[in-house]
Amino acid sequence: MFVSPWLIAASIGLMTLIIVVFAANNLRREINLINDEMYHRGQSLARFIGAGTRASMMQGMEGAIHTQRLIEQAAIDPSIFYIAVVDGDGKIWAHSTPELINTQIEHDVNLSAQPGDVGGWHVVRDSSTDENVFEVVSEFSPFRRPWQFSGRGRGRMRLALKRLNDRLHNSEGVALTYDWCRNTVGATGPEKMEGNDYRILIGLDMTDQEKVARQAKIHIVLVSLILFFVGLGGWFSLLAAQTYQASQSTLKNIQAFTNLLILKLPVGIIATDENNLITTYNKAMSSMIGIEPDAVLTEKPASVLPDSLAGFFDVRDALEEVFEKEVVIGSDGKLTVHVSSVPVVDADNHPQGRVLLVHDLTELKKLEKHVNQHDRLVALGKMAAGVAHEVRNPLSSIKGFATLLGEKFSKDSDEHKAADLLVNEVERLNRSITELLNYSRPLPLQLKKIDLARLVDESVQLMQGDAGALGVDLTVRIDEAIPPVLVDEDRIKQVLLNLYLNAFQAMENGGELNVSVKKHDSEKGVVVTVVDTGSGIDGDLLKRVTDPYFTTKPDGTGLGLALAYKIVDEHGGSLQFFSTPGEGTAVEMFLPAET
Repeated sequence: MFVSPWLIAASIGLMTLIIVVFAANNLRREINLINDEMYHRGQSLARFIGAGTRASMMQGMEGAIHTQRLIEQAAIDPSIFYIAVVDGDGKIWAHSTPELINTQIEHDVNLSAQPGDVGGWHVVRDSSTDENVFEVVSEFSPFRRPWQFSGRGRGRMRLALKRLNDRLHNSEGVALTYDWCRNTVGATGPEKMEGNDYRILIGLDMTDQEKVARQAKIHIVLVSLILFFVGLGGWFSLLAAQTYQASQSTLKNIQAFTNLLILKLPVGIIATDENNLITTYNKAMSSMIGIEPDAVLTEKPASVLPDSLAGFFDVRDALEEVFEKEVVIGSDGKLTVHVSSVPVVDADNHPQGRVLLVHDLTELKKLEKHVNQHDRLVALGKMAAGVAHEVRNPLSSIKGFATLLGEKFSKDSDEHKAADLLVNEVERLNRSITELLNYSRPLPLQLKKIDLARLVDESVQLMQGDAGALGVDLTVRIDEAIPPVLVDEDRIKQVLLNLYLNAFQAMENGGELNVSVKKHDSEKGVVVTVVDTGSGIDGDLLKRVTDPYFTTKPDGTGLGLALAYKIVDEHGGSLQFFSTPGEGTAVEMFLPAET
């Protein structure tokens, strides 16, 4: 039986095109997601610097100098190449490298290129390192114009500028910074704002984005080459054998290559025949849902597959197609996949079965969650700056008047007790504001290589007294050969003590608290596990335990676990919670090993 080589070439070309398009879409989706994360991260830094400048200026401080300090501190992060404030002419007014102040920026700043929600971004080439830099551009106007303030606010702003003028007029270098601050605020009227179009530039490292792009491109090339050589081998085999026996042998070889290719593809594949029986089921699909091929092949999808996947085969019209649909597999909702459903037809357009292409989106969803977490942090930072200014000053006045009022009465009088109660409430509000600011601002980590086993042992020793008083049996188990970790020792100890205290509060009538330290099974790092036998947490509440201001305790602030999650995240680790109501809670803290 003779098979036209052109037919084979067309089939191979079509299959290659489908695979390349599918892979290219995944590449574009991943790069867009990383771009969004980097853009939001840059905007977070811009808003943080703007909020800090505004808060310092409103309190009578040198706002421009404080802005320069904020920029230098924020640029300590190795993933940040630079942070700069420039005017419309490209002159640098503030920079993470102070030597560049009063120089010109080397490239154009265009807010319209790749616009985002606020500002924009583009990719520039760093002449000093010859590397690509993801530059986030945003308007920098942290201050309102004086005529936009209320009468009292306008007076405070102009008084702050006068104090700055009195302190800085003798220093030429600082006076330039003051002029920038004065022009930005618009102290002498709207005409001073002309020509002062200030922008903040944040240059971020693009290593991760370029790594994803390179891996995806290599994957596309490898798949295309495999398809090419498979088709080429089949082509020459069919051309060399025109007899029925030779043709059959060649077809078997092609089928073997195709099966191997399907099994090795990183995309899950499920195919059925015209009788709706499963005929193809690859390893990628098996690893996703945990069902072995022997239990699936030659069975109907509804009897062996999860309902969310089996539903794609239960269609009224056999030629109906479903594309670009995301589904969640499992009752725990831990696996999110993207499914494409395609009917298989013969030459006469008769249905011969259906194919599902399943792509695992779980890691992308985690990345989206991480982006949302940073967005909430940005919103909280803006709120914290307003709270610090608008609430703390009135609270100080209230506390002063309450103290003065209490002194006018005897200590045993109801009036004196009421004044003391008011002072205590003001101090409690001040503590809440302090906790909020500690959570919202970036943590200055003092990283050094330490023995985590020693740190855990010391933290447990600190809690032995409390454990004995509460009737809690506290035990520690540390494996041998624990690798060192690069962390801020005080911050990680703060996280451990917070986890111990939460466990103690869940065991009001005593119980057991087990702390263990071991190497991670697959990733290079260390896992600290804290397990209690307390009351446990319901599944719906467990998902929210790290949200700011969420608490199940009558006297809790809801920032303890939120701050612990933030500290571990900034170390490049993770914090996971597992709980069964009535049986207890387990917390796993992963920290990467020092390399």
